[in-house]
Amino acid sequence: MFQGRRVVSVTPYGRRRYVEILVRYLLGLRDLIDEHHFWINTDCPEDVQYARDLAAAYPDFFRLVHDSSRYSRKSAVPRICWFWQKCDEDHTLYLKLDDDLVWIDDGAIERLLQFRLDHPQYLTVFPNTVNNSLCSHLHQKQGLLADTPAVEYECLGDVSWRRWRTAHAAHETFFDLRAAGELHKFHFDTWELTDYERFSINAMCWLGRDLAEPARRFADDDEAWVTEHVPRETGRTTAIVGDALVAHFAYAPQRGGLETYTDVLARYRALAATREMHAPVAPRESASVGRRLRHLSALAAGFILGRRAA
Repeated sequence: MFQGRRVVSVTPYGRRRYVEILVRYLLGLRDLIDEHHFWINTDCPEDVQYARDLAAAYPDFFRLVHDSSRYSRKSAVPRICWFWQKCDEDHTLYLKLDDDLVWIDDGAIERLLQFRLDHPQYLTVFPNTVNNSLCSHLHQKQGLLADTPAVEYECLGDVSWRRWRTAHAAHETFFDLRAAGELHKFHFDTWELTDYERFSINAMCWLGRDLAEPARRFADDDEAWVTEHVPRETGRTTAIVGDALVAHFAYAPQRGGLETYTDVLARYRALAATREMHAPVAPRESASVGRRLRHLSALAAGFILGRRAA
C-alpha cells in the first residue's frame, strides 16, 4: 500500500535471465507493492516454469496472468494490448516494469508513486531511465554521454534505440558514477512531454481509472497508444520524474552487441545479488512442487542464476 492505495506492478514476462535480476528488487519493494503480476508472454517452457515457481514460492505476491484472447506467439503485440485491460481498478496505482529492468535506485519507486499522486494533471509518469531513448538524449545534453554521435530525441532512433554502443556508453556512465557516489548527476527537473512524443515504456506509473477505458481499444502498438494517442485524445501530457532513477538493459537491436561484447549484464547481476529478499513461504503442496520451491529458495539465497534460457 502507498498512502492508502493499492499498488500493483506488472511485467510483460518472457525472459528468465533478466527477470532473475528484477525479482531481487521486486521482493525488496514489498512494503510498497501489494502484488506483482507477470503477463505471461512466452511459450518457452523453462521461462514459464520459472514464473510458476516464483508464484508458488510467493503466492501472496506474484501472480501469473495468462492471455485468454488466444493470440499466437507471433502476435505478441496484440497479446500485450489485451493484458492492459486487466489494469482496471479505478484507484489502484499501477507500475509497469519491463522484464529487463536491471537496477532500481533506493527510493525511486516511492518517489515515482508520490509524484503520480501529487501531479494528477499527467496521464502517466515515467522514471528517469538509464538507456532509454529520450532519457539518453537528455543525459547527453547534461554532458553525461559523449557529444558524438548525437542521440536523437526520438524513441526509435538509429543512435538512441538501435545502436548497442549507445546503450554500452549509458551503462558505463552509470557504473562510473555509482562507483564515485555521484548518481545524482543523472537527475534532472521534471521533463514534460509537451508534444505528445512517443516514449519507450521501460517503466511507468499510472492510476487504473486513467487507462481502463482506453485500454479496451488498444489494438496494436500499445506503446503508441499509451504515450501518443491517449494523451492527445485526453489533452493530458506525460512526464519523466527526474529524481526517480532506474536502469534498462537493452532494446532488441542492442541486445546482441551488449551480451556478446560486454559484461554489463553480469555487473548488474552482481549488484542485484547484494539485495535482500524475503524468504519463500514453506511448501505445502506435492513433493515435486516442494523440490522446486527448495530449489528456488537456494537460488534466492545464493543468487545462482542457472543456465541461460534458449
